[in-house]
Amino acid sequence: MERVIGRGRSGTVFLARHLGLDEERAIKRVRRTESGFIQEAALLKRLRHPGIPIIYDLEIDENYYYLIEEYLCGESLYARIERTGSLQTGELIRLGIELCRIMNYLHSFKPNPILYLDLHPGNLLICREQLKLIDFDQAALASLSQERSVCYGTKGFAAPEQYEGGTLDERTDIYAIGALLYYMGTGHAPEGEIKAGQGSCRGDLYILMGRCLRIEKKERCQSVREVLEALEKLEARIFAERHIPLLRIAVAGSRSGIGVTHTALGAVRYLRQKGVSCLYREQNDTGAVRRLASWYGMVPDEHGIYYMDGLALKPRYSDVVQLEQPVFEVILDDCGTRLQTVLDGEYDLILFVCGLQPWEKEDSLRAIRFLGAEEGLQILLNHRKCGRDYLPEEVRHLRYLRLPFLTPPFDAGGRRGAGK
Repeated sequence: MERVIGRGRSGTVFLARHLGLDEERAIKRVRRTESGFIQEAALLKRLRHPGIPIIYDLEIDENYYYLIEEYLCGESLYARIERTGSLQTGELIRLGIELCRIMNYLHSFKPNPILYLDLHPGNLLICREQLKLIDFDQAALASLSQERSVCYGTKGFAAPEQYEGGTLDERTDIYAIGALLYYMGTGHAPEGEIKAGQGSCRGDLYILMGRCLRIEKKERCQSVREVLEALEKLEARIFAERHIPLLRIAVAGSRSGIGVTHTALGAVRYLRQKGVSCLYREQNDTGAVRRLASWYGMVPDEHGIYYMDGLALKPRYSDVVQLEQPVFEVILDDCGTRLQTVLDGEYDLILFVCGLQPWEKEDSLRAIRFLGAEEGLQILLNHRKCGRDYLPEEVRHLRYLRLPFLTPPFDAGGRRGAGK
């Protein structure tokens, strides 16, 4: 263990380092008198979502339980608002959508939905601009939520029924979602009537907040899916009002294994971190998106899109499948080695990944000649420094850049770890 990084109602969180893997871990230490902790650990162990920390192991000694989990380095939502005062509408809606996707996963969990019951700014981390939900102390299976003798909440974010000892259900979490939306827009928790025009938010967003914050549960939004769809419609409306032109990008490569998908996902993450909404579309037959989704245990939304670690990824579907597509500022197509697909599309920018090693050069030159006349072509040389001297005179006039080292777009390696 290296140092204390947090303290909560039930225990202390330490930063530790796995000696064998040389990776950081968070260790939550809880006294064994906390009888419900084993149930919490067992519950968390079953969850597989990019917005929820990975649980690796549970250790026990004479006095404590030790829950070993993924270490998340980021800024809490509370710290972000303390620093900025409030969020602009676009960022608020983006984080609200991410929160709703996490909560929809919990509320849809099979065979028994999970209630979180303590949503507040301190339990949300922004890691590389992706939202993460931590600290499941108060979480409970919906079917067992009424068996608790004590249920804590956080003032300003807890629903009225939590103060009054009423029945708890999914709408209890929906109240907290509304309170968090309000908090992000105004810089403080809601008190009394919600009025449009406060903070940096627009009126239609405050209407949605008000529907979440009704005292009577039957008057609130009835599901997280309902809140999510309302936020997505708001995002599309704002996009249309701004009249932002759609940018279409193709990423292709000279051969399999040259790094097309890695480059495409890296570009999507970069745009995402810059606040640009981007859809990755798989326009090849590798099946990488479905394999990645299977690894994370994710399911697509009604548009056929998987949301993983804040990235919107759409696998390749048969031409007979017709799905409505949400609005994005950028569409990025991973064309693999399908150069004809690139020529047939109307792209604003073509990122072509190739290499100039002896065994790569022939494929690279053939593809460069094939695409050379395309407007917007940007050639990215992988695996070596930019060396146009290695190229024939006929193609040296084209624009070449060396592809920098790109970190893995997903921390999938950690999900395979079984160590402590």
